[in-house]
Amino acid sequence: MYLKSLTAKNFRNLSQVSVDLSKDLNLIYGDNAAGKSSFLEAITYLISGRSFRSSKQATFVENSADHFELFGIFSNNDRLGVSYSRKLSTRSIRLNSKSVRSLAEVVNLYPVQSISPESYHLIDSGPNERRKFLDWLLFHVEHSYHSYWNDFSRILKQRNACLREGQRSRIYLDTWNTKFVEAAKIVDVHREKMANLLASLLKDVLKEVKFEFHDSISLKYYSGYTGELADKLTGSVERDYQSGNTMYGPH
Repeated sequence: MYLKSLTAKNFRNLSQVSVDLSKDLNLIYGDNAAGKSSFLEAITYLISGRSFRSSKQATFVENSADHFELFGIFSNNDRLGVSYSRKLSTRSIRLNSKSVRSLAEVVNLYPVQSISPESYHLIDSGPNERRKFLDWLLFHVEHSYHSYWNDFSRILKQRNACLREGQRSRIYLDTWNTKFVEAAKIVDVHREKMANLLASLLKDVLKEVKFEFHDSISLKYYSGYTGELADKLTGSVERDYQSGNTMYGPH
């Protein structure tokens, strides 16, 4: 399956653009500032809900407009539309004329990966970039992972809320710690499994391209802490209360 056509309205400098795409290879060329990167960004945003250039959706709207619209047709005749209102700061997603409440519904159907000059941030930026990359892969490979990740995120918020209530919340903290450790373990196991798969694929690719130093390059997974997470939570409890945030965990 592939994206058969894309229509963009008021997205960046694409006032009104409609392009039919090949199922094989598409080459996009033009002068500087003609909209080449904006076109690729529109494809990425339509399908993944995020941009490789910015996280501020309001900046995607053309200066003279108050909203943008993106519409794509896939080879299986699925129709996907996304619009964003700068005035209301709201995004609307429709798949085959039906409203979509969660972007995960779309991401699971149409995986897309953008490679840009900014892609090196996966290596030189902080661990948050690499966590997001592993999670993005897992959302596509193991669809159940999204529910595990949501459970962990919800429990993390609850534990942090408990910490911010101060010492009076200690009677509830043990309960949240237990739930937190259980959810964290599931996320951690899935991420480590994916990292190990990537390490194996990387090794094969380096051998295939006959990279001279392939034996000295490795990829290893680090969860962000050593030892038992339950012990880490106990040891950092006073610091967590002071900051109102959980120091250790998959986040």
